[in-house]
Amino acid sequence: EEEEERRRGQQQQRREMWESLDYAKIDSKWSRLNFKQTKAGVLTLERWSNSTFIGIIVGSVAFAMMRLIDILYTWRVDTVLTNAAFSFVVRVVFFCFVSALFSFTSASLTLIEPTAAGAGVSYVVAELNGVSSPKAISLKSGIVKMIGTIFSVSSGLAVGPEGPLVHIGAIIGSAFARGASGRHQWRVMGDSDFRDIVSAGAAAGLASAFGSPIGGVLFSSEEASSFWSHDTTKRALLCSTLAVFVLAALNGSIGKPFGLLQLDFAEEEKHWELFELGPFLLLGILSGILGAMVTLAVSKLARYRLSSKFGRVSEATAVTFMICLTQILLSILLGRCVQYDDEDDDPTNTRKTFPRSIRVAMRCGVGNQEKSYNDLASLLLGSRDDNLKYLLSGRAKDATSILILSYSFLFQLFAIVFSAECALPAGLFLPTLTWGAMLGNIFSKVSEILFKTKLSGGAYALVGAAAALAGVFRGSISLVVIILEGTGQLNFLLPLLLCVFVANKFASFISPSFYESQLERRNIPYLHVEAPKGACVSETEETLTAGDICAAPAVTFQEIESVGNIEEILKTTTHNGFPIVKNVGYGEKRLIGLMLRSQLLTLLSRRAFIENIIFYEQEGDQDQESAMSSSPLRPGSSKSHLLDVSTSSELPSELRFRSLQQREAFENLEIAMRTFHQRKLFTERFALGVKYIESIGLSENEKKSHVILSDFMMLSPISVTEQKSVERVWEIFRQLGLRHLCVVDSKNIIKGMITREDLHKLQH
Repeated sequence: EEEEERRRGQQQQRREMWESLDYAKIDSKWSRLNFKQTKAGVLTLERWSNSTFIGIIVGSVAFAMMRLIDILYTWRVDTVLTNAAFSFVVRVVFFCFVSALFSFTSASLTLIEPTAAGAGVSYVVAELNGVSSPKAISLKSGIVKMIGTIFSVSSGLAVGPEGPLVHIGAIIGSAFARGASGRHQWRVMGDSDFRDIVSAGAAAGLASAFGSPIGGVLFSSEEASSFWSHDTTKRALLCSTLAVFVLAALNGSIGKPFGLLQLDFAEEEKHWELFELGPFLLLGILSGILGAMVTLAVSKLARYRLSSKFGRVSEATAVTFMICLTQILLSILLGRCVQYDDEDDDPTNTRKTFPRSIRVAMRCGVGNQEKSYNDLASLLLGSRDDNLKYLLSGRAKDATSILILSYSFLFQLFAIVFSAECALPAGLFLPTLTWGAMLGNIFSKVSEILFKTKLSGGAYALVGAAAALAGVFRGSISLVVIILEGTGQLNFLLPLLLCVFVANKFASFISPSFYESQLERRNIPYLHVEAPKGACVSETEETLTAGDICAAPAVTFQEIESVGNIEEILKTTTHNGFPIVKNVGYGEKRLIGLMLRSQLLTLLSRRAFIENIIFYEQEGDQDQESAMSSSPLRPGSSKSHLLDVSTSSELPSELRFRSLQQREAFENLEIAMRTFHQRKLFTERFALGVKYIESIGLSENEKKSHVILSDFMMLSPISVTEQKSVERVWEIFRQLGLRHLCVVDSKNIIKGMITREDLHKLQH
């Protein structure tokens, strides 16, 4: 009973927070007539224009965020910790306080919009799978995400801006898809067009984070999107390329090597030997296992996270303070001072010492050790981007010991576990790459000792970083392309592919991917590509069918329905789709169409009743009297008359849409329906419930009126017979991106409805 109560609570939570999308194209009597006038060239131009503007804006936003993060992070370490004119103890306390203040600011911002917390990639994955959370893709969430990410990454937590940039890119894309209203709304005719624009925005976000346009497109296709098309590829590539170009232009790097993974490999680091495939594979396996264990640890710890507003903010602040204090203590207790001279600042001579950009003196650099730095503090507190580049170049293994690399590696793992689910905007790409590169450098040093020969530390660092990402996020081709596109080292293709493959396989035995675990924790009804094996058979080992899992009986409407009956059903149910049926006698109802709740509410709020519609018999009648009003209209001339309820269903739709006035009225209705549905003007399911319906203010006389549903219903909705197996039902529902699937018998008599909720139950 407790388990059943918990499931009912989760189901209610999903209904209030999530809204299913419908990727099926709009196909009604009105759309067939209206879309004949739509010029394909206009739609194509607007869609490509969307992609262009999205790419430019995403690149500009990424530049602003990265520049501000660099400024704040450098100020926090160099000015506060290293160069402030106070005693060391005071500087440490002030350093931890500033770090905690940054984290406090970021976590407090998420109180404005809680969906801005975390990387946000799981929300994008859900959106592109067919589940929408209007709050998660709102502009408010995007603004909170941008500002919060700047402070969270600058605070010193083991987080990065890459995941949030994917979310921000998707939000910018959604803003263009649903950014206007009425006749000036962009011509996004359905959820499928919205899906393509969001996919392009997400690709641009990751591309700008790594300077990898092709990698961004592949990531969006492989990891984020459940549906992909050739047109989506072209628009996403344009979007990603423009984002990277704008970012490079603002950085003054046009025509120059650019990107987070743009490395300065020494010539001896660009090769590997065949015997190294063994160590590479071991490194891939270990990285995959560790990545899966990190995911598992984050999931376990998430159960004990504080859920109250005060608790979420205080927890993030406390975790940041403790991580920064631990960094300081470890650096003092375990770090060692390394001296350098002016010759070591030559970029080509960084074998013996760390480069200037990542050196942190801590308590070194005084007295006889004026020109010295703390090696562990440099790895833990130095510039993160420069640190990652240095680790990936393989030079760190010659500049420090295995112990120092091991200390920083272990600390990074524990810091990620505690930082990952803090209630602030943050991603895990950068810290995961960092610990993977550290592990690669350690492996390289160990392999050199075992094989007694000089090896390429850069090769091991790249393999470790890619395998770590595969272990946590389960990417494959996209991860390899991001690494290769960023570094330009195609000679590492084979070891990267092999190690990413084995990391994926071994990690899958331990835990699901990080995104899947987030979807599960957030109670998002995500549908996987295939139905679970055990979900297709009953307890008696019989094959389950559509009739076994559908919700029955279905709540239906007639072609012409009374306003009062529509209002009553909308008030007493939470359904979002209603089959339209035609009585064929003997109590049987034959399926002929499907209407959405948002469409019905639009018809009611606009008073689109039969009694209010004037039918104009002649084409070109210029009577300016409105064809829709809040009260029944009277004939204004001999050229028009009111539709009669008893005969209107027999009147061909072409005649009802024949006059300019009537076509304009129905076009206004269609625009209102699309705007209401596509722009997600509601934020929770209950916003379309009793309170909203009562606010429409239907009078008793209006409740006696009637509505023609057949003009706007989806004609011949996709349906399956009740004997169709669940495995095939899952395949149809998932591949077509449906929201409602009607279940009928052999005579097309409606028997029930299958929704995402019905299929999601089978996954558990």
